[in-house]
Amino acid sequence: MQLGQRRGHARLEDLEPDQGQWSDVLRALQILKSRGLAETIESGRYRLTDDGRKLIIAQAAMRVDGAARQKRRTIRERVWWIIRKDRKVSIPGILSVIANEPERQYENIRDYIAGLVRGGILSPLPRRGGERRFILINDPGPLAPVLRRGGVIHDPNSGQDIVIREAVK
Repeated sequence: MQLGQRRGHARLEDLEPDQGQWSDVLRALQILKSRGLAETIESGRYRLTDDGRKLIIAQAAMRVDGAARQKRRTIRERVWWIIRKDRKVSIPGILSVIANEPERQYENIRDYIAGLVRGGILSPLPRRGGERRFILINDPGPLAPVLRRGGVIHDPNSGQDIVIREAVK
């Protein structure tokens, strides 16, 4: 199934999966919808969202000679998915979900969060006795922002660079 190929949507009755594969198709659609990559137009009709189209374009750019390369997601890409999904996050909360070795990943995640705060993508929430929490205030899209040397964040969704503010001491 390819969503959005002809009229910008796909109908379930257009699909011809083998017997027993309908549950896989429906499960895939539910995952796409839960991640904000597809939406239901009406019962049995689906289409990609803008985020879904951007992700497909970005993945197509990673293809070499028509064959997709297997690329493992970095810690920062996984952190970005959690931030977008949960909207309010804490570093210990992120660590509990993604890190196999939390003590090794803590600094990486802390530095990434600090860069996103300075870039105006996240904002710290007032502390209420527990761990420091952050809220997503500027969502550039599904692809993870990249911290670069020289005080910029590259947004792979738009191709633009965001200047990072100096850290307040």
